[in-house]
Amino acid sequence: MLQAWEEGTLEAYGPGLLMFHVYCDNKVIPETQQAPVSKILLSTFISELTGAYSRRTISNYVYGVRAWHILHGMTWLLKEPETKALLMAASKLTPPSSK
Repeated sequence: MLQAWEEGTLEAYGPGLLMFHVYCDNKVIPETQQAPVSKILLSTFISELTGAYSRRTISNYVYGVRAWHILHGMTWLLKEPETKALLMAASKLTPPSSK
């Protein structure tokens, strides 16, 4: 399954997965609530990143969490339009200095 992603993609996704786990640890979110990730948890994770990271970086982080779900056979509860809407909202709220 790991071979489904290109090496460069995995390199971009890795930091996002780490950031997600650090975020969850800092917020004391139990592992049982981290996967499958809920829409609320993903939304708050994206909100935390907004303003500090570019849309592309946030997108890579989110899709890294999604890839982790797929790799481990966990259900990704968000539909693609929901994921894209969250990322678009983050993009609109990102200040020009972070783009």
